Amino acid sequence: MLQDAGLASFADELWNKYRQNPLQWWQQNISEYGSTNRAEMFAELFSEYVVKGDDARSIAKQFGEMLEATMAKYRAGGND
Repeated sequence: MLQDAGLASFADELWNKYRQNPLQWWQQNISEYGSTNRAEMFAELFSEYVVKGDDARSIAKQFGEMLEATMAKYRAGGND
């Protein structure tokens, strides 16, 4: 479902954009654990957005808003 909704490619784009950043950047903007691979980055961003909502850091907020928009578009297409 995530692949169909385009969210996996969005996660790939974020991962490719940020993966080379130094560990200190990850600690400040996502988490050290999120720097280990794309799936962990996805999980860290998702959980921060769900827990903190509008108070989430900018990257988590961007990810969460993209998630919501992508899923709304996916659902509007009549897909489960």
